[in-house]
Amino acid sequence: EDRVVLTAFDVVDAVAASRHTVFVASTRGVAALDRDFGRWLPPLAFERGFGVFQSTTMAADPVDEGVWIASGGTVLYYRPSTGDIVRGVVPGTVYDVFFDERDPSAGAYLRGSAGWLLADRTGMVSPVDPARVPPNTALTGAPTLRTVYAAYPSLRGAAPLITRDADLRSWPVISGTASPDRAEVWLGTAGGGLYRVDPLFMKGEQLPFGLLQTATGALARDSDGVWMASIASGGSVRAGLTHASKDLQQWRWLASPAVSRALNGARAFAMSIRGERLWLGTDRGLVALDAGDQDRALSWSATSGLQSDRVFAVAASDSGAWAGTERGLAWVRSGGSERAARSSDVHAMHSPDMGVYSLLLRGDTLWVASSSGLFLVRGASPDSLPRRVNIQDARLIRPVLALAGSDSLVAVVTDRDLLVIDPATASLVSRFDAVNIAPISPVSAMSMDANTIWLTGPGGVLVVARSSGASRLLPAPGPIPAEAMDVVLDPDFAWIATPEGVVRLRRASDGGVR
Repeated sequence: EDRVVLTAFDVVDAVAASRHTVFVASTRGVAALDRDFGRWLPPLAFERGFGVFQSTTMAADPVDEGVWIASGGTVLYYRPSTGDIVRGVVPGTVYDVFFDERDPSAGAYLRGSAGWLLADRTGMVSPVDPARVPPNTALTGAPTLRTVYAAYPSLRGAAPLITRDADLRSWPVISGTASPDRAEVWLGTAGGGLYRVDPLFMKGEQLPFGLLQTATGALARDSDGVWMASIASGGSVRAGLTHASKDLQQWRWLASPAVSRALNGARAFAMSIRGERLWLGTDRGLVALDAGDQDRALSWSATSGLQSDRVFAVAASDSGAWAGTERGLAWVRSGGSERAARSSDVHAMHSPDMGVYSLLLRGDTLWVASSSGLFLVRGASPDSLPRRVNIQDARLIRPVLALAGSDSLVAVVTDRDLLVIDPATASLVSRFDAVNIAPISPVSAMSMDANTIWLTGPGGVLVVARSSGASRLLPAPGPIPAEAMDVVLDPDFAWIATPEGVVRLRRASDGGVR
């Protein structure tokens, strides 16, 4: 619970069910649904060291609420309630997993290309003489998609209708199992995640969980949780945004055909939210999506008035959004009723070939982090010219990479330093002068609240206490599985975007990490 890594589960390679738990496997991890309480347990992510784990078969353990997962050369035993993970090496490929109903505590019998093997819960795998294999009458295996279709023949033909999502798209079924204690079927799809199915009435319910794409580049927090946008890599079959509640129980995929077209192949650099409107800066321009109307997806690029297709920063307002591109600052006007993007929406501000890396909108002032230093746009108006901040410090004319604000202070990161500004006195807060950002440089993003400042970069995450200026490094790889791309904070958790998924860290009472 203190550290959870979220990965993609839109493609379900295998599914297994016990009396109390449903297990879902993708190439990036294992998710578990508590059937009794309808709650998702913290998932197991296949982090570095696991590699891509393509499961060939999966079976729920008959003794405890664990699961056996077999892949080429590997068998994995995982028990979500305790977090126990045991990995064993197996020769060849495993086709089936069985248990001896006379002695289910003995472990899992594996039938594969190398013959029969017995794997115990400590990871030991040993060959079994065919003469000592339990008789067929004593061997029990997990229901597979093949046996599900044999038990419910009409389900095969009805599957395309059952696995429709809210956009009426049908997702192909690639895995399945049956509950051991009731007439209930679980289907895994290629793109639509997990479905719970009543095979008697041919009704299905989609149960989304996890990311649409594992590699994540941008985050934004709303009142209900966190939105996550990808960096256009990983094995997902569609593009879109993922929303998760902070307790990881409510999941939403914003991935209609219109959204997927707008984001397909795009790398997200930044995201900003105002009401139902989500603004994304990508390497294909600025994208505006509507969380309440998935058919609305607007895009602006260099061909429609932006200085560049690469939009590194976004700051949303009620009437539009500021976009920071690699060649300057632009204002894009867009209300709540437009159905198409127009070149006339874009006002490119005069900023000669100046890369804009981060934006912070505070009241009527837009703070601009750029390759030429720190600027302000007074009145946050496209009719105003960016002007340098009125603080005489040579560090503020160096390239500024990230901005963050909380209560009365604004944090600024240059290519060398963390600076904290008190706008009321137009001065710098000296206690942050000793913070060393070199271990994570160059900084990609920053977030700030009343207690801490969090900075992300290739080296991981740096957490700085506002009260003292003391810092703590969370290195990558390590607690952070890969380069940290973005970070958002809520009172209980820090959410960090990486190419290996989104890391949710529980925060201590002082705002740091437990």
